[in-house]
Amino acid sequence: MARTTSRTLRSTRQALQNRLSLLAMENISKRNNASVRRLLEQLSEENLTELAAAARAAQITIECGFLDKVWDDTRVANRIAQLARQGVTVERETVATRFGDAELARERLVLKF
Repeated sequence: MARTTSRTLRSTRQALQNRLSLLAMENISKRNNASVRRLLEQLSEENLTELAAAARAAQITIECGFLDKVWDDTRVANRIAQLARQGVTVERETVATRFGDAELARERLVLKF
C-alpha cells in the first residue's frame, strides 16, 4: 500500500509540475506576442506618419524597453524589411546611462527616412 501511495504521489507531483511548466510557457508566449504587437503598432504606417509629421526631421527615435525580446521575431523582421523597401532605415541602438557605480542600458529604434 505504501508503494502504491508513493508512486501515486510521484505521478501526481510530476503531472502538476508538467502542467505548471506548460502554463508558464503559455504565459511567456502571450507576453511575447503582446510585445510584438506593441512594436508593430509603433512601426505602423499611421503611427510613423504621425511621428514624422510631428518631428519634421529625417530621423525618429522610438524608445522600446522590450526590444531584445522581440527583435528576432519574424513579424518584426518582415515589418523592418517592408520599411526598408519603402526607403526607411531601422536601426537598433543601445543607450547606456551611469548612475554612480551602476550603468543602466535601454534600447531604442532609430528610423531614418
